[in-house]
Amino acid sequence: MVINIVVTDKSLGRLSLRLMTTVLLQSSCFPVQLTALSLLVDLCEEGACIPYILTWRGKCGTAIPMLLDIFRKENKMLGVKTCDDGIVADVELPLMGEKQFRLTFRDRKDPNSSPAILDVLGSCRPKIYALLHLINCHKIDVVEAVNDRYRITQPLQTHDEITKLLAENYFPLKLGEIWVELKRDMEVAGIRPLVYDLETISTMVRRFYKWSLFIRNAQKQLVFKQKKLEINEEKLFYNHLREIHLPDSLDALDDLRYIARCTENVFRLMAKMRQKDQLRKTWVYDPEFYIKFHMTFMHTLSVTPVFNHNVSIRSNIIVEPNHQTILLEPVSPSDSFLDIKVINV
Repeated sequence: MVINIVVTDKSLGRLSLRLMTTVLLQSSCFPVQLTALSLLVDLCEEGACIPYILTWRGKCGTAIPMLLDIFRKENKMLGVKTCDDGIVADVELPLMGEKQFRLTFRDRKDPNSSPAILDVLGSCRPKIYALLHLINCHKIDVVEAVNDRYRITQPLQTHDEITKLLAENYFPLKLGEIWVELKRDMEVAGIRPLVYDLETISTMVRRFYKWSLFIRNAQKQLVFKQKKLEINEEKLFYNHLREIHLPDSLDALDDLRYIARCTENVFRLMAKMRQKDQLRKTWVYDPEFYIKFHMTFMHTLSVTPVFNHNVSIRSNIIVEPNHQTILLEPVSPSDSFLDIKVINV
């Protein structure tokens, strides 16, 4: 099936791109996304649709994060070996899925077929590579003009940067897989190539492995840079807390509360009322003796201590030496609120 799209009006082109990116790419199944990406590559190859792609906004932000998200989902669907943060797990199989691995390294592989080339057919990854290549290389003048006009350049997140490294190198990595297949087919078939041909094949395979290793190291550098940035932000936050003298401010607030509680009459009366209320709550009624008494240990009692106060009492009352001392009761009477009054004479 061949679909030819001719866009003659800019508003119509903008509307068609919005419909394609919003409906087809974001909320459709994989076969529909595959067709939509193919149409999008054909539209962007002409060049007039590049500004609409760069200025588009959706659920995932701009168009580039949306394409990278589709790339990651297809890698997960194919079973590509990656770490939790998206880094290449196996430098020998950076893009190879489980099905391609079985077709490539099984004993009875058809020498006339290439699983690496078959993987390109019916895949969204080469379309995404083509779009990134058009934006970053072929249509760089259009991209710069759009960035100067709309100021839409935004840094990607770390997981998008990691996926972008793999997506931008899709074509050379796929060529490396083809060289690996060629070398294995010759070994299985028992074909001994010429020295020059063997050296060429071995060089291309080593180049493929080094390329994969370079991509993985670059991805690790991105993760290390992000972790270092997070550590620096945390250090700046703690330095900011240290500079604002938060402990000193809290100590000063405690001092203000203490001064207000000891000097202001309103605060003292409120504290006294709370203490009386707590004393009432600590009463325990003994039905055997019909009395109320206070608990010895009142853990909820809030005491307002007063320090560094000297009280001098002058009195003309002379205490008789033979006066009988009255023993205090061990339990306060029920009508006592512990009111202490000091009268200066």
